[in-house]
Amino acid sequence: MTAFVIWYLGQTALSIGALCLFCVGCGASILVAGAGVTRVASLTGVLGRGRLGRGASAMATSGADGVAWIGLAGLIGLMLVLGLLL
Repeated sequence: MTAFVIWYLGQTALSIGALCLFCVGCGASILVAGAGVTRVASLTGVLGRGRLGRGASAMATSGADGVAWIGLAGLIGLMLVLGLLL
């Protein structure tokens, strides 16, 4: 869903040149929900004991997952601003 939101907001900003405030709100909600689900899933061990599960758990305990989600939100914001200005 996060990939769809990135694609959709990119299309509206870059191709159409306009933004729907409802779509931006939905995109922000998806980012917040994705961050929460990732944190809960990794801390409860749902992702397993394999390489992915250990990596996600390490990111959640160190706070790097929050930095990654905030960075993704910043990149989306930059994309939207550049799409509307160009």
